[in-house]
Amino acid sequence: MTTAGEVYVVALEAHERRRWRRAVVSAWALASAATLGHLDGPSVGQYVVRRRSDGTEAFRVEAGADEEAALTLQALEEQLAGCPVAEFEERWGIAGA
Repeated sequence: MTTAGEVYVVALEAHERRRWRRAVVSAWALASAATLGHLDGPSVGQYVVRRRSDGTEAFRVEAGADEEAALTLQALEEQLAGCPVAEFEERWGIAGA
């Protein structure tokens, strides 16, 4: 059985819109301070899954704030390590791509 991890690799990539991103982070910081820190932080970036063979992007998913990002990465890594390629592709909507 070929696992998805033999075909795909996942990496965290920063958001592309720097100026807009700074504005969102600043607004989040102000709102968080106003609510005594009861808001989740801004997303740390996006997880991008690419084909190992040629580096083409298969899909990307928002990482979320720190804790959510860790859980998302864990789920992706577990699926890459344990799922057959076809099952992984079907789960993430990239079957036949």
